[in-house]
Amino acid sequence: MHIHENDRIHPGKTYCYVGESLWNSKTQKYDKPIHLVGQLSNDPMPIFMPNNYMSKLLRESLEENPSLTEKEILTIKTVIDNYGNSVFDRIIEAKEPVGIKTAKITSIGPSLVFSSITKEYGLDSLLIKAFGVEKANKILAISWFLTCEGDALSNSSAWLDYHESPIKDTISSQEISDLLGKMSYESQMMFFKLWLKNFTKSGEKILYDLTSISYDGECIELASWGHNKDGDKSKQINYCLLCVRSTGMPIFAWELEGSISDTKTLKTSLEFLNKLGFKPDCLMMDRAFDTAENLDYMFHHNYKFLQILKNNSNWVKNVIDYGRAYRESPDNVYDIGKNSFFISTTECRWISQNIVQKNGNIKYDLKSPFFTVYYVLWIIFKLFGYYSH
Repeated sequence: MHIHENDRIHPGKTYCYVGESLWNSKTQKYDKPIHLVGQLSNDPMPIFMPNNYMSKLLRESLEENPSLTEKEILTIKTVIDNYGNSVFDRIIEAKEPVGIKTAKITSIGPSLVFSSITKEYGLDSLLIKAFGVEKANKILAISWFLTCEGDALSNSSAWLDYHESPIKDTISSQEISDLLGKMSYESQMMFFKLWLKNFTKSGEKILYDLTSISYDGECIELASWGHNKDGDKSKQINYCLLCVRSTGMPIFAWELEGSISDTKTLKTSLEFLNKLGFKPDCLMMDRAFDTAENLDYMFHHNYKFLQILKNNSNWVKNVIDYGRAYRESPDNVYDIGKNSFFISTTECRWISQNIVQKNGNIKYDLKSPFFTVYYVLWIIFKLFGYYSH
């Protein structure tokens, strides 16, 4: 056993944990459960202050025939080896004065905010349908902790002990590992399918983007070499995210292999969403997803979308040149502050050819939907000239 001190949960407080490493033959990995035993004082020379759990163990160890388990004995030995025998001088008394009760302070601020959001979107009922009551409450509790603190899940026990949450007790690091391991793929897909039904309103614009996270370990199969946007020389995992433009509410997030480029994730993600019964009413994307293959796929499958185009392809250059006369018209100049915007709109037609094989015969399925290209020339007027964009 060993002592782990954490000063990142609350500023000015250092929590003390007793941890151990146990080999798990099923997962072929080490489980690393930790238990909160106290905290350090704010004195110039910090002093260990045992909590109720540790005080109880120390009191029992002083009895003639202590009924302690081997693990509890090792816990006491680890604490004494690190902080000395003086820990016995700071044991919290077990007996309370007659007529006086000990009060526990519980912060309800996060609960007031998150409970209303949970109720508004029916998150609790959706999680219960997908994961069951016990797992659903634990998922909500650690989600509240992550939203407030953004810290590692192993540090959630101290936060949950002080804040009101959907569960009454704290969750140990081992329990969190068990919870994450039991969140099956089928349950996750069931939750997403139920959750996405809340966002089928007509005219709702959905933002789609991709991010990557660097990873130096060997345990995640999806981690692979790819174009790292942060410039790290590490493997990476791609994450696609969809959210509602009007509210910023995330509606879908999923991991993808790190070697897949941004342009090749769109078709995979849309096919995945289609299996879940969700088709965005209007999809919005940046220029990273602008390829002829992506445009062809979205036109062919009747998607409504707003796409920023790269201006280095020949057909886009032709559209820009075609609209030059319209942009030069005074009616198409919009002044906003010190900026003037020269705008042209050009209606185009996308010719899509899809080969269909039926009864041994090859047919060409031609589609030619209309779409509009908006081009903005932005002139920033300065005291000594201007810059065009």
